[in-house]
Amino acid sequence: MVVGWVQHGLPQWGNVQECAERIVVDNGTGQTKKLKQTDIAITVPGTLEEVQSIMASSTQTQDAEQLWQRLATDLQETFTVADAAKQLGVSGLELAVLWQHLWLAPECFARVGRTKFRLRTPQEREAEKQRLQQRRQEESLLQTYEQFRVRQAEGKLDRQEILQAPEPEWRSIMRYLAYGEPIEDLSEHTIARMVKFFHVVYESQNSPWPESYMWAQELGEVDAWQHGDPLLQKHQQWLDSCVNDKVDPVSVTTLQPQTALWAIDDAGTQDRDDAFGVLEVPGEFIVEIAIADVSGNSFLTKQNLDHLATVATSTYLPTATIPLLPPHLGMNYHSLSEAQARPVKLIRFRIDSNSGSWKSPPELESGLLKLAGTASYAQIDTQKNQPHTWATAKQLAELLYQTRRNNGAGDIRRPDVSINVESGYPTGFVRREPWKGARAVVRELMILANTGFAYLLKQAKIAAPFRTMDGNSQPLYTRVTTTPAPHEGIGVLQYVYATSPIRRFIDIIAQHQLTALTTGNPMSQQQIEHWITVSEPAFTLRRRWMELALKYWKLRYLEAYPDLELIAEPAPLSGGSQDYLRVRISPLDLLAYLPADTVDWQQPFPVRLEDVDADKGVFIVTAQS
Repeated sequence: MVVGWVQHGLPQWGNVQECAERIVVDNGTGQTKKLKQTDIAITVPGTLEEVQSIMASSTQTQDAEQLWQRLATDLQETFTVADAAKQLGVSGLELAVLWQHLWLAPECFARVGRTKFRLRTPQEREAEKQRLQQRRQEESLLQTYEQFRVRQAEGKLDRQEILQAPEPEWRSIMRYLAYGEPIEDLSEHTIARMVKFFHVVYESQNSPWPESYMWAQELGEVDAWQHGDPLLQKHQQWLDSCVNDKVDPVSVTTLQPQTALWAIDDAGTQDRDDAFGVLEVPGEFIVEIAIADVSGNSFLTKQNLDHLATVATSTYLPTATIPLLPPHLGMNYHSLSEAQARPVKLIRFRIDSNSGSWKSPPELESGLLKLAGTASYAQIDTQKNQPHTWATAKQLAELLYQTRRNNGAGDIRRPDVSINVESGYPTGFVRREPWKGARAVVRELMILANTGFAYLLKQAKIAAPFRTMDGNSQPLYTRVTTTPAPHEGIGVLQYVYATSPIRRFIDIIAQHQLTALTTGNPMSQQQIEHWITVSEPAFTLRRRWMELALKYWKLRYLEAYPDLELIAEPAPLSGGSQDYLRVRISPLDLLAYLPADTVDWQQPFPVRLEDVDADKGVFIVTAQS
C-alpha cells in the first residue's frame, strides 16, 4: 500500500511499513517518516516503485487546461478526487496520478482541502496564471539571492557584484526599508522574504561592510552610514512623529541634597542624565548621585516602549547623533539643568574613607533637583571650571577604583577615538583616555551608582536586567539576567545599567523597577525577560553599526593623512593565531594582524602603513625594521 501526503506544499509518496497510532512510511530514500491518519491525503494499492513508474508513463499526465475542460462539463464547482476519478473512469494506481495532477495545477483547480478542489472560472484562471508566473519569477529572484548570500558569507563577493546583484528589486527593498516607499511590483510574501534576507545581511559580521551602506551610497545619500541603516531610518521617522507629543508634568517634591551636585560631560552635551556631589566628613565620604528620572513619564506607553526596545540606544556616528528619546524629552524636559529643577532619582552613599566599603546601605529618593553647576571634561582637567569639592571627588574615585581592583576587577584601557567630519571629509580626530582625569572620576561614580541600584533591587527581590560576568568563563562575556550575580569584570557583587535612561532603553526598564521600590508595582520577571530578549540583541547590533561607521571614517582619515605616525601596542585579549597576533594601532585605535615572530611584543613599536581602503575595509601595516 502506498500513501500520499503534502509536505512543504508538494505531494510526497511512501510505502506503508507499519499501521499503528502513527503510520510509518518509507519514502524510497532509505528514511522513514511517521504520519498521523489526518496527514494522509490519498491511499492507493501497490508499491512506491509502481506509483513512480506510472507517474512517468501514464497518459493521464495531460496538461491542466485539458483536464479542466474534461471535468468542467459535468462536475459541480467543488469536487473531490473520488468525484473526478468517477468522471474520468480512473481507478487503482492512476488515482495517484490524478491527485498529484490536480494538486500541481492551482491555476485551474483551487485547493479546498487535501483531496477537495474547486473549478476556477475562466477569469480566475487568467488571474491565477499571472499570479503564479510572478511568483515563479520572484522565487527565482529569491533563489538567486540565497546563492548570493552564501557567496557573500564566504567572502567571495566584491563591492561591484554586491551593488549590481540583483537589480532593480533590491533598490526597491532598500527604499522600502529606509523611507517606507511602497513596492508595487512584488507580492507581500516576497517583500517579507527579501526583508528577512536583508536583515540577515545587515546583521552579518562576515562581510567587510554591510551591504545597506553600499546601497545607500548608490542611492546618492550624502551620509551613507546614517541613511544606509533601515532600522535607524525608521527610528528617525518615529522621532519626527513625536515632535508634538505632550508630556504630563511629574508631580513630585523638590529634593534637599546634602551636597552640591554638578554634571560633567563632553562640551556641547544637551542630554545630561547624571550628576554627582561629594562631601568629606570625619571617617567617611558622603556621595550623592542624581540620575534623570524618566520612569514616571506618560510618554512611555507600551507602544512606545515596544519601539524603543528595538532601537535600544542613542546612535553616535561621526557625522550625526540620533537620540533614543525625542529631543523635547531627552534634551529638554529630562536633561539635568542649573536653570530648572528636573525629575531625578538620587542615590546616597556613606563610604568609609579608609576601606572604600559602604558604611550603610544606600538611600534612594525621587524628586525634583536643580544642579549646582555644569562643566565639560576639558574645563575640569584644565582647572577652568571645577566644583570646590573636586579634589575630594578625585580622592574618592581613586579609593573606589582600588577597592574594585582588590575585588578582582580588570584594568583594560581602551581609548575613545572620534573622527571630525566636515562636508563629507575627515578633518581631524580626538583621542580620549577614560582612565585618566575627570573621565575616570565620573566613571567610578557611575559604577558606584549602578552597583547601588542593583543592591537595592536585589535586597527587595525585584527582578531587573542585572549584568553579570563569571571571571572563570572562557571567553569572558557579560550576561544579562533577571537574577543578580557578581560582575567579576568590574569587581562588584551585583550590577545593573541605570545611569543613562535618556540614552539606553534597558536603563528605562531598570528605573521602572527602582520606582517600584516605593510604588509596589514592579514588572514581572517574565516582562523583564521579554525586554531583555528584545533590546539586548538590538543594543549589540546598534553598537556594531557604530563601530563599523567609526572604523570606516578612521580609514578615510588614514587615506587623507597616510603619513600619520602609527604605533602598535600589544593586545593580549584580542585573540589571533599561533602565527599572527592582533595589535592595537595608535593613535586611532585600529586592530591589525602582524606576524608573531617579527616583533617584540613586550613594548609598543612603530609600524608602517602599507595599504588602506575605507570602502573595502582594508587596513594593512607592517613593523618598521
